[in-house]
Amino acid sequence: MRLAGLACCIALGIGTAGAGTQSPATISPGRIVALARVVDFLPTAATTDREAVRAFLDERLAPHFDFDTMARRAAGPFYQRFSNAEREKFSARIRAMFIDALASNLVPGPPGAARVDIYPTRFLRWGDEASVLARITSAPTAPVWMTFRFLRTPEGWMAFDAAANGFSAVSHFRTYFAALARQHGSGVFHRRLEDR
Repeated sequence: MRLAGLACCIALGIGTAGAGTQSPATISPGRIVALARVVDFLPTAATTDREAVRAFLDERLAPHFDFDTMARRAAGPFYQRFSNAEREKFSARIRAMFIDALASNLVPGPPGAARVDIYPTRFLRWGDEASVLARITSAPTAPVWMTFRFLRTPEGWMAFDAAANGFSAVSHFRTYFAALARQHGSGVFHRRLEDR
């Protein structure tokens, strides 16, 4: 799955709720990215336990993401046909796939092994959307450019997409599910292929 490369980069680049006492509602987009690297807060004993890693990411990373918006943009025009229950189910599926991809590919290094440079927040669409660019440098590999996209919600700024060197998680999910829908019908949004 091509999301794997993006997952590794997100694990390096985005901050966690556990790095401080602030809630997403009180943190600016740039501050969310700059808080800390996920891998620096991952307990060493948990690094070989995929379920522990998944639980850690679900607790620390997921609260900063708006998975409903991610699901809506990933489903594209199909989303309008979903019932409320189907929308909730699809959003939960996107969240699980996103966290699972991170948990599968998270390989922690020594604290501070990667340098993360955060650039000024760019506000879009009358200030209701924002984009934060980050450059992640970890020798000897070339720098990775991350773009985090945020939406202002009643709960505060929430990330709904992340892209590594232009490769977007939302775009990945949209392409993935559109291909499945062409092959298996639109019901594939609401069930796993093994349930057919």
